[in-house]
Amino acid sequence: MASPPLTGKGTIIPAAIPGGRPAPPAGVRPWLGLALGLALLVFFIFVAAPWINKLPMVRPLAEYIEKTGMDAGALYYTEVEETGEAEMHMRETFEHTPVGP
Repeated sequence: MASPPLTGKGTIIPAAIPGGRPAPPAGVRPWLGLALGLALLVFFIFVAAPWINKLPMVRPLAEYIEKTGMDAGALYYTEVEETGEAEMHMRETFEHTPVGP
């Protein structure tokens, strides 16, 4: 079996050892990736999301949520009155759907 490669200073490169851990990325590239990811996040929060909120198909829903004070960040809407009404209407629609001509 061949011996692992050595760096210029005589230390063993961990990535070159069979079964060893890969060396962590070095240099500026990982920092650029982090900066790009944060920039995209900031762009979505402060530019894209407000623009989407002004689209004609989304604006009426956003206005209704603001007018009623609904907690749009909730994971479950079980305690929102409008959800209970919507569920009741959906059940009635399925129970009383016309069948045939």
